[in-house]
Amino acid sequence: MAKKLKEQVEYGNRPERMDPNLERKLGDPEGLYAKNPAMKKGTQDVQRLISQRFGKVADKLKEVTGNRNISSKQVQGMIYQEMMNKLPNIMRIEGAHKEELEQLAVDASLEEGEVPEDWYQIDAHLGMPDTSNFRFNPEDEEEEDEKKEKPQIP
Repeated sequence: MAKKLKEQVEYGNRPERMDPNLERKLGDPEGLYAKNPAMKKGTQDVQRLISQRFGKVADKLKEVTGNRNISSKQVQGMIYQEMMNKLPNIMRIEGAHKEELEQLAVDASLEEGEVPEDWYQIDAHLGMPDTSNFRFNPEDEEEEDEKKEKPQIP
């Protein structure tokens, strides 16, 4: 008797598949997305949304490339190369419209979140963030207190 494989994401009759590691993260009931209060049904909601979005992205990629089979490594390499060739021009165009794009991001975030404009103060920046002081884990409060309390020696 053969076991039926249950996929986390509903692909329908599509041959395309997302990276298995990403699919596992999206299907994790303890994951960031499933625990989001907006996802009332947890992983079921996440999987439904991802399934829909994945299909739309795959269809758009097929349309843009003119290639019906985007699963092959050769086509994926071609798409990646094309993306890297276009990147400098995209960055040049973005740079010329930085302020407008930042405001568009703020407006879209507020609209998507369906919150009034005065609820949040959003400081949007187009470009690479400064990650030099990024920490994976917060510092212990005791350590911070010890640093503050040490007497200064003249």
